[in-house]
Amino acid sequence: YARGGLSLASQPEYVNASLATSLVSVAGVGGFTPVDLGKLLAGRLASASAYMSSYSQGVSGSTTPKDLETALQLVYLHFTAPNASPEAFDLMKRRLEANLANQAQSPGAVYGDRVRRINTSDHYSARTLRSEDLSKLDAGKMIAFYRDVFGNAANFTFFFVGTFTVEAITPLVEQYLGSL
Repeated sequence: YARGGLSLASQPEYVNASLATSLVSVAGVGGFTPVDLGKLLAGRLASASAYMSSYSQGVSGSTTPKDLETALQLVYLHFTAPNASPEAFDLMKRRLEANLANQAQSPGAVYGDRVRRINTSDHYSARTLRSEDLSKLDAGKMIAFYRDVFGNAANFTFFFVGTFTVEAITPLVEQYLGSL
């Protein structure tokens, strides 16, 4: 993880920044779509995904000791090669549109949004996504923000927890994360 997250986004870029990791999740990494990665990783237990919160960003993952190298390769790709495809952006927008339409039909969601707006003085950083925001989404701005916050792994602190030895993990960390 590293400090920063959405606090690094200005008000005009906040909505796009808040969806940056979602776009990468839908688009994939390293030139592979999530479906391609699923096929490529068949029989292996390794995963990695980027996340962003208000004040931090990071990559989390899980694996088995024998698939540790594969997991570190996925982490590396999240830092160096996020995909940016128009198809993934369109898919993400369609999913958001359907989700927002469902929320608008839920009295509980409408009530909860109204309470949140009152409690936060409708501050831009606490707003939920609205239907009118969809037309303002820009894949280029999302990827640019993603690359800004994940572009330098020197700012990140890495934690490894599991059943492996330091001797086993050190060369892999140096190989895949040392060059970041």
